[in-house]
Amino acid sequence: MGSIITVICLVTTSTFIIPMLTIMPIALPLEELFSGKDYSKTSTYVLLSLITLFIATALWFYKKLENDRKKNKELNILRLTLFFSVQLFIVHPLVFYFWATMNSGSAGDGQFIFGIIKTFPISSFSFVIFGLIIDGLINRKTLANN
Repeated sequence: MGSIITVICLVTTSTFIIPMLTIMPIALPLEELFSGKDYSKTSTYVLLSLITLFIATALWFYKKLENDRKKNKELNILRLTLFFSVQLFIVHPLVFYFWATMNSGSAGDGQFIFGIIKTFPISSFSFVIFGLIIDGLINRKTLANN
């Protein structure tokens, strides 16, 4: 599933709309919450919040996956889809705000917009990594039972 999401993200990068839409649901409210005169501090606070959200959702999913493994349950496809959907709105802004934090002193508004397009393909490949990690955890379940 991670590879499929990566391909979809890469194909939609050139639309400019999809990358912008992935930033809006979580990152923009966080930016409003932490807004101030110093964009460097704002982007740092948003970045730290996104890192916290990423860790919390990844740990939640891992815990559910391990509980299912202990009970010899199959992979819950709905939970997997939910995990990838939530990560879509966390990972893309996370990579963008990392870039923004590093470039906040020299970039203007237009450069930030193009920064979203620049970082979107990079963050898209994280879903392949997620897929490989999840496959490894699932295969560990199979190997442990044999």
